[in-house]
Amino acid sequence: MKRSAAGIVDAGAAAAGMFAVNAWAVARLDLATLGAFAVLLTLLVFAAAIPQQYVYASVLAFSVDEPERSRLGVFRQALRWGVGPTGVALALSIVAGSIAAVAELGVSAWLLTAFAAAVGTQALQLFSRQILHYSGLGSRAALLSSMRAVVTVAWLVGSHIIAVDDVVAAFFALTAGNLVVVVALWLRTAATEAVHLDRMDVVARGRVLLVAALLPLGAMYIATQVIFLLGGSDVLGQAEAARLVAQPILVGATGLALVFDPLIMQAGRSGSRSGAVRHRRTYLLLLAGGTTAFAAVLFIPAVWS
Repeated sequence: MKRSAAGIVDAGAAAAGMFAVNAWAVARLDLATLGAFAVLLTLLVFAAAIPQQYVYASVLAFSVDEPERSRLGVFRQALRWGVGPTGVALALSIVAGSIAAVAELGVSAWLLTAFAAAVGTQALQLFSRQILHYSGLGSRAALLSSMRAVVTVAWLVGSHIIAVDDVVAAFFALTAGNLVVVVALWLRTAATEAVHLDRMDVVARGRVLLVAALLPLGAMYIATQVIFLLGGSDVLGQAEAARLVAQPILVGATGLALVFDPLIMQAGRSGSRSGAVRHRRTYLLLLAGGTTAFAAVLFIPAVWS
């Protein structure tokens, strides 16, 4: 239960920073610009999945074979392996982002730099938090996520004071928060004994994970573009604003997954089918209970009124 709480706090704090960026965009952008911003956010998730799945998710899976407290030793090696896939993600995001943004936002060096920086650091901060959970250090992941949220909000406030472009400020705020997590863990692992994994094994599994992840994310991006082209950026802006309402469900699911994914994999590796089933059942029960409670909070007042 303590680990579950740390996972939820971590995901909640991480989502708080993203919520601040989304709320900033909804409050300060007109619907047309908000729609273009939503396209860039969807592209960010798609591009960041390239290093995340090709390297980092595969490293996490292999790290389960190591003792829990030793798993943090894969961090620096994984970051070096992620440089190439991150470069591919950056190239893709700059080209596709230019096409997506030109209609409503215009293409500027500051916008593309801010967007590329957010893409380049997004997978890094997620992996940093995940490896802490896999190493039994969920409370530290929650602390770093809280720091990330504070830095993100502070950056937005500072950008408002010095009158930075709203979209540029949003992506730089994400980048600043992401860097706090990555740099803090990089410093934390300076004296950690390295754990060496086989790169070929990691890449072989990463190819499979990448394809499996990019199919639904690619479909989501295409759907966003279809709405953008057929309904206009105003319609997409309204949809982006509505998406914020359902964000707590995703937050809860992500937080619980950070805790239960390594437990399920470890049970599977040890041949404990009953252990894996038990952990998965607990995950689903907690998720179902939280979703039901959230739905009640939203709909009961509406029905009552």
